[in-house]
Amino acid sequence: MGTDDYKASSEPAPRRAPALSASVHPAPSIGPFPRSDVVPGAMTPVSEGHYHGEQGMYLAASGTLTQFNAIMAALLTAALSLHVSLAVKAAIGLALAGHAAAGFLLCWAARPIANADGTPRLTAERLLYRSLVNYRRGWRATMLALTLSALALAVLAWQQLGPDLAALLR
Repeated sequence: MGTDDYKASSEPAPRRAPALSASVHPAPSIGPFPRSDVVPGAMTPVSEGHYHGEQGMYLAASGTLTQFNAIMAALLTAALSLHVSLAVKAAIGLALAGHAAAGFLLCWAARPIANADGTPRLTAERLLYRSLVNYRRGWRATMLALTLSALALAVLAWQQLGPDLAALLR
């Protein structure tokens, strides 16, 4: 029939392996460590891939929030050069320090964790849990810094527009 090297046989053709999914290789759920009520499943490359994929989402979000904090810090640094009262500069400086601290926390969340030879120091499950906890800390610090920035903007707006608004209301 053809020129291929396969001879016809009475055996059926080998079946392809099914696609890999969570139902084929279930991964243990994330929760308090260690979990005594569940015997952890064997960590296979497939189940670890699930954790590394989720960790990648947190790392991407950490990078985005780090950029946001850097942009806010640059804007607040420029606002420090305005000729305003010391109280306004203090509020701007406090918001600037908040964004810098949030950026450092998010960089900490995205740090590489591996031995010198490149092998991971932690299991994929533990690595994902730590990434989530550190990302939450960075997120909360960013929200606190954003609140401080809003207060600094309100104080700056009041100093700039307050006397004019008061004169209009008289």
